[in-house]
Amino acid sequence: MYYFIMKKIDNGILICIKKFGNSDILAQFLTPNYGVINGLIKGGQSKKNKSLYQIGSVFNVEWMARLEEQLGVINADLVKQYIPLIMHNINKLELLDVMCNFVALFTFGDENTSDIYNDLFLMINMLSDDNLSIKYLLKHYFLFEKNLLMHLGFALELDKCTVNGCCDVYELKYISPNTGKAVSNAGAVGYEHKLLKMPEFFIIDKNIDLIDKIEFKYADDVLKYFFNKNLFEYTHNKVALIARNRLIDKLLSADLL
Repeated sequence: MYYFIMKKIDNGILICIKKFGNSDILAQFLTPNYGVINGLIKGGQSKKNKSLYQIGSVFNVEWMARLEEQLGVINADLVKQYIPLIMHNINKLELLDVMCNFVALFTFGDENTSDIYNDLFLMINMLSDDNLSIKYLLKHYFLFEKNLLMHLGFALELDKCTVNGCCDVYELKYISPNTGKAVSNAGAVGYEHKLLKMPEFFIIDKNIDLIDKIEFKYADDVLKYFFNKNLFEYTHNKVALIARNRLIDKLLSADLL
């Protein structure tokens, strides 16, 4: 008999599932108040349940274990599934997969992750909206990555020039790869070739129709560089980054933008 049971109850977005044995699954949920919760869902592979547990779905999650450091067992009640709303679009499915993989890799347990949870929840709802174009989704996906860097402690500081203090957003055209800070046209003179180009929609609320493939490429270059420098450099698991880069390259080369 267990006299002391640890319990965590929260909303959760399912971000990763793996088979465990012949009938159970190991699941990871991103929660607002407890970070990532890992646990065993008994009978998760059954005919009744296997279509229930899909990444991106939102659940009411109850995690229980005798000790905090144990894997724990999860009871999860479905709130809403999103896969059925986006399964007709392979690009949306791949965006969902990439976002969940990034969050699963770099978010941990026992921390408040409400900002990341809200950003991911918002993006999943955008993916499920057929009225939103791939171009619109790509813009907000890049902003999701930018915010994820910030939540993980690697914020880009783009409000003023790190060289001369210039705060005119229309003059901030570069980002320093060393510091992640903005550099103005005047501050960049002689060093332009060593700097990353600034995507204007990172600092200006820009109409989607005014963003072209070149600006999206600037955003991709910036985010790819800082994710690799600050996060993927310290892990041997490059699969998520490779999948992300392949998807973005496909979208940037397509006639969808």
